[in-house]
Amino acid sequence: MFNATVRYVRPAGENSVEVTVIPFMAKTEKFMVMPMTESDFLECYRMWKDDGMLIQHAFPMLNEDQREFLLSGMTADEWDNLFKEDV
Repeated sequence: MFNATVRYVRPAGENSVEVTVIPFMAKTEKFMVMPMTESDFLECYRMWKDDGMLIQHAFPMLNEDQREFLLSGMTADEWDNLFKEDV
C-alpha cells in the first residue's frame, strides 16, 4: 500500500494542528490544518499506525477528505482532477 509520510505535526492555533506530509506520488511537502490538538493527533496516529486501527475509527473527528490526506497526501481537489472525465 502506498501511503503518505507524515513529516511534521505542530500546533496551528487553539484546538487545531498543522500536519505536513509527503504524498506517496510526490517529493514535495504539503500541509493541512486539522481540528484537533497535537496530543490528540499523536494518540490517534499511534492507534492507526501502531495498533492497526482503521483510520476512520482512529480519527472519527476528521472528515473523509482529511483522512484521505493522511493516507495519500492528496486533497479532494487533486482526486477530482485525477479522476475527472473529459466531456
